[in-house]
Amino acid sequence: MGTFLDHALKSSEGPEKWLKFFSLSGSAFAHLEKMPPVPGYETMTDVETYKAVDTEATRLDVRGQLQGFTIAVNAISKDRQGGSYHLVVLDPVDRVVSIGSFGRTRLDEANAAYTREEGRIAAGEPIQVVLVSAGPIESLKRAYPNYFLDTKAFVRQLDRMRVLAE
Repeated sequence: MGTFLDHALKSSEGPEKWLKFFSLSGSAFAHLEKMPPVPGYETMTDVETYKAVDTEATRLDVRGQLQGFTIAVNAISKDRQGGSYHLVVLDPVDRVVSIGSFGRTRLDEANAAYTREEGRIAAGEPIQVVLVSAGPIESLKRAYPNYFLDTKAFVRQLDRMRVLAE
């Protein structure tokens, strides 16, 4: 969410409603894992916490927003290109992930492409880029799930909290 909201939510920077939602969600995850809740939420029971998460998730349309973020990624993720090096570019504005794959003997070409993308960032484009050595695309997705905006596990937990809140 931080990528698309253009805020460092993990550093406690951004809209208060989102910071509150993720703190509350963290407390709910703590309850699920039988751990102490996030400070500030110690007085809430597990069921109260799950209900509050569900209420806020609905108010903020978290599921809808996360689904929207993954639509463009799904098409890219079906690509089964091989290669030793992958240049992954995340464009949060257009909600697109592009991947350029380079074989083992094309490291110089991969580095040149990476340098071009870094130039776009230096020029002010709000993209994120990484060049990794990860084998097939599936290995890349496992190593860098945040670049593929894989939110399914989080949404499954939100659904679980909804059921537990009832």
